[in-house]
Amino acid sequence: MPKSKISAEFKKEWIKADLSDLNSVKIIANAIGKVPLDVFIYNAGIWETKGYEKTTQNEIVDIINVNLTSVILIIQKLLKNIRKGFSKKIIFIGSTCGLENEGSDSIIYTATKFGLRGVTHSLRDYLRDDSISVSCISPGSIASDILFKEGSSVALEKYSNERIPVSDIISIINVIINSSVATCIKEIHIPALKDTGV
Repeated sequence: MPKSKISAEFKKEWIKADLSDLNSVKIIANAIGKVPLDVFIYNAGIWETKGYEKTTQNEIVDIINVNLTSVILIIQKLLKNIRKGFSKKIIFIGSTCGLENEGSDSIIYTATKFGLRGVTHSLRDYLRDDSISVSCISPGSIASDILFKEGSSVALEKYSNERIPVSDIISIINVIINSSVATCIKEIHIPALKDTGV
């Protein structure tokens, strides 16, 4: 009898791979092999730390590879696995920086997060007949340094209610994972309440 939702019991295995190096795509695909994938979540992002004009060519390429190129190549390699999965969900973690008029001065990061939304929409149409849903969650300021197990109250207290606890993002991911195959959740924008410009 098919399960109605994703089981909390799942195998965890770390795959060491540097997403700025496109050879990592083969490493990941080889490690996964032919295992069916119920849910694929891509949560990776780096940005320029010295400002646009001081960012080197190599740093720019690394940002684009991690935030955009790798996800396109990894999905291409793992589509057979996702097609064999039960839930068939692809979830990309974007950023409110990838939304219109957000006002970020991280030029390369913003461009790649815009690009990730484009991948989401085009891939969703491409995979519609396979009943694979493709969603993009675009959060704002997250208290990412506070571990999930520490609880949302710790994050809220540290950042005076100005950053989103990781548990909120996980709750939203669970909504997508537990939605039926008839449901298409395209995009969810989650700015922190105190974020401006979004």
